[in-house]
Amino acid sequence: MTKTEALKLIGGLSRVTALPCPSFSISAFDCQTGSKLNAVAGSVCEGCYARRGYYHWPTVKEAHARRLRLLREAIASGGDEWVQAFAVCLKGVGWFRWHDSGDLQSVGHFDLIVRVCEATPETRHWLPTKEPRYVDRWIERHGPLPSNLAVRVSAPMVDEVIESRHPIATVHRVAPRWKAWICPVPTDRKDCGECRACWDRTVGVVSYPET
Repeated sequence: MTKTEALKLIGGLSRVTALPCPSFSISAFDCQTGSKLNAVAGSVCEGCYARRGYYHWPTVKEAHARRLRLLREAIASGGDEWVQAFAVCLKGVGWFRWHDSGDLQSVGHFDLIVRVCEATPETRHWLPTKEPRYVDRWIERHGPLPSNLAVRVSAPMVDEVIESRHPIATVHRVAPRWKAWICPVPTDRKDCGECRACWDRTVGVVSYPET
């Protein structure tokens, strides 16, 4: 399978300027918990960045819809070809982010992600999510996560820290009262630079300044 063929099978990858790597996105309008939080004042999803700006460009919306359709088809069919295609796309990629837009849709969706991680042991994967129930159900059925996957559960409200069995992510308007790695991108730089805290499972909390 060529990379061109593989990209077609998964619907393509996305690129975010600040990230040091490619990512995979679907529409934020398909977020389950996030769509509810979007209507909640003070939530991290109020005024969601992935519901505006270039995410509204027709080409981006078409790509999101295509990826979600192919993802659902992969879940329904067992996903072997989708996983294989993703592994081809990530050959030689050291770092990867899941869902710069969008979120987990089901346990089946998360299972495909885990299988991609297992098929790409040289790639470090980061998955931020507000759907930890799907992750926890997978763990109950299958056991520990791959060592190259960092699942980071997002706190729902600004200036809030939560308890989780997984590393977490928060958004702060004022300096956080809890111990956290403060993301330097919004205030000090335009990209991640050498920082890889989000991918590091030993970093318990990463907090992002509200923008």
